[in-house]
This record gives sequence, C-alpha cells and structure tokens, in this order.
Amino acid sequence: MAALQLLRLCRDNLPIAIVLIEKRAVTGPGLAYSASTDSFKLNVHANSMGAWPEFPADFFQWLKANNFQVEEHDFVPRSLYGRYLTELLAQEQATSHANTLTLLHAEVLAVRPLGATRRFQLELEHSAPQTVDAVILAVGNLERSSLGALSTLDLFMPVYNACAYEQINTLTHIVVVGSGLSAVDFVLEAEKQGFTGRYSLLSRHGLLPLPHAGASTLPKTAAISFQIPCSLRNLLQQVRKVAREVGSSQPVIEALRPNIQALWKAFSVREKRTFLRHLRAIWDCHRHRIPENHHVLLERLQTTGRLRLLKGKIVSAARTGKSSEICVLPRGQRELTERLVCERLVMCAGFESDLTRCSSPLIANLLATKLIKAGELGLGVQTYRTAVECAGSHRGLFVIGPLQRETLWEVTAVRELRKEAVSVAAAVSEYLSTRRLDKLAKLAKH
Repeated sequence: MAALQLLRLCRDNLPIAIVLIEKRAVTGPGLAYSASTDSFKLNVHANSMGAWPEFPADFFQWLKANNFQVEEHDFVPRSLYGRYLTELLAQEQATSHANTLTLLHAEVLAVRPLGATRRFQLELEHSAPQTVDAVILAVGNLERSSLGALSTLDLFMPVYNACAYEQINTLTHIVVVGSGLSAVDFVLEAEKQGFTGRYSLLSRHGLLPLPHAGASTLPKTAAISFQIPCSLRNLLQQVRKVAREVGSSQPVIEALRPNIQALWKAFSVREKRTFLRHLRAIWDCHRHRIPENHHVLLERLQTTGRLRLLKGKIVSAARTGKSSEICVLPRGQRELTERLVCERLVMCAGFESDLTRCSSPLIANLLATKLIKAGELGLGVQTYRTAVECAGSHRGLFVIGPLQRETLWEVTAVRELRKEAVSVAAAVSEYLSTRRLDKLAKLAKH
C-alpha cells in the first residue's frame, strides 16, 4: 500500500524509483493473505477492504469483476485479498510512467548509513546490496521467539505452517496457546481436515472473539458520540454506558474506531500501561470479531466437550516420545500448576511486539546501530514528529504497520493501514523533495 501511494503521489511532480523487497516468493499477500486454504477468512466485510482510503469498496468491485459470487457483507477467503493486492501492484507497474517499481525477492539483513551522503545501503541475503535515499520499514508482525518463562518455542508448531496440520486426523488432543483470531483459524482448518479429538485453548484471560452481528440487526452508529479527549477511566465509563443503551458493544467499538489513535496519543504512559495490563484482552475480543457461523461452531465444540478454554500461563514445556507436556499456572494461582499432555502444541499467541526480544536480524541491526529506538511500552518503534518517521540517529527511515503500535495502537487493520500508507508516502515525498532542494542550493552556492 505504501508503494502504491508513493507511485500515485510522485507520478506528476517527483519521479521516483521504488524497490519493494519481499522475502516470500510472491509480493503482496505477505503472511496474512497467503494461506491456500479457504478456512482462513477475512474478519471484515468484503465491501470495506479496499486498498484506497477514498474507495473502500474497491476490493468488492474487484471480486465482482473477477466473477466471484459474493455479497457486500460476506467474509471471503483471505487468499483472495492477497491476489487483489498482487494485481494492484502489477497494474501500477504497467502504468507508472516516469516512476519505476521493482519487485525484489530477498531478505534485508541490515541497513547501514553511508556517511555524509545521507543515503543508506541495504545488505541483502543472497542478493547484491541496494543503495537508497530513504527506507520504509513495512515488515508487518514480527515472529514470536519466546513466551513467558519459555526461552524457545521449538516444541510449538506455527499456526500458518502446513506442519501444524500433518496427520491431524490421527491425533486425540491438541493444546493451542492463544484464544484469539489465529486460534479460531486453527480450529476451523483442523475441523476441515478431519480432526475429531479435543482442543485445549490456553490464554491469559481465556476469551474468544465475539461474533459479528448481522448488519440489519445493528443499531445505527451515527447517533453514538463520545466526549473526546478524555481519561481512560472516563472513556471506559462512556463505552459501558452507551453499550448498555444500544444493547451491543459492536456499534460502540465501530463509533470509537475513527478516534482510537487520537485517544491513544492523549493517554498518559500510566494509562496506556493500565490498558495493556487489564483491558487489552477484553478490547481484542470485542474489536476483532469473527463471522457468526464460526462462533456457532466454537460454541458447539464447547458444548460437546471437544473444546476447553483455560486461563493461565505456561511454566514449562517438554517433549517425551510422541507426546508433549506443558505445566500451566492457572490464572489466580501462585503455585498450584496443571499438567497438560497432548500430541501437538500449536502457537497462536500472537506476534512479538517487543523489539528487544524478537529474532529478526534486521531489527537487531537497526537497534544496535541506533537507527531506530524501541518504545518504552514494548509495542514497536519510537517515532519522530509524525507517526511514520522513525526516531533514531539518522533521518530517512520511515515505518508503517504493526511497528507503529507504540504511537498509534490501532494500526494493523486495512482501514488504518490504507490511511497510514497515504501519510508515509507524503512524508517520504516531502523528505526527498527537501533533499533535492538542499542539493540544488549547494550546487548554486558553488
């Protein structure tokens, strides 16, 4: 999205060469939209997922143009959104005129400033270095490499890897760490592939995502208003009051969304820490909802005893023969642990947000060279002036996506990302224009 917006912005006034570097074989889908199974669906209606802020229905129009039989409020497979993004890139490549967009498949290992030139050299694995004027970090969610007392996750299978589903119909008990959207994805695909055993879903609060209400049954959000800005305590009181009045939290959250980033910026550090410790899990299950039919399936699995929700944290994990064993400290307990034995452990506990703990060589390099700074809340990078320019030892590094959580909190959904793509494109364009003017001034001086 950032590359597309840059091409649009620079088409007429500032010719630009963009190198979009992606370590996967296809550019566009990333991890979120590359799944081959139809079980993994978008949790947002098709008519709201367009890549352009001014045309949110663009994705739905693309579906219709490609003869997919969908309605505006359908939840379609995520792989289709990956195809949509890939095609947008191809279209822009074909019509970029004076600008160029090069797709390069490689992994960036390091970014090194080139002295007084104010340029950067990107060191790539198995590819020649790239010298650039500016860098946008659009790395998405960082892979989790540790969890609580566990310094390694070698025993756990990643939810979006085919290995998690190998011979799954022969197993009797699976422990899933996490109970959010990724855990729901796993259960849906496991059911599709014939698993008939038991699921134990372990998370700190033991909460599942709530279902989307049908569009026809929702109260109108236009009448919902909040006193903004306000303290965290006051906001919580307002949300509870309005939710009781309208009979649902869903329209309340939708009415809040346009103001979430402004609210987050206005909260004190103490309020942000309080939210993260006590309210984050509750917010997630209300904010990140699932289709109604998925919710019905989960309820049925719970009713029949095949799915159990556990509240607690893992103390230890070990492998014995073909079985795995974890010790869990239930929520509210200090010493008494519960022992779980299963044939498979699946990691659905989200991604790493603390930059100092992630295993990415690029992030480690950027921190070591002080090109970026980790935020004090452990949510991403510190930013300078705007939410898209990295705070660090050099200008010219920009950021979009989950690494912006420290500043914006809500910045992982398409609705927020497409807006941030416009912001980062404008910031990069302004930066490059200023640099060109500086160069011209120096030439005129000499």
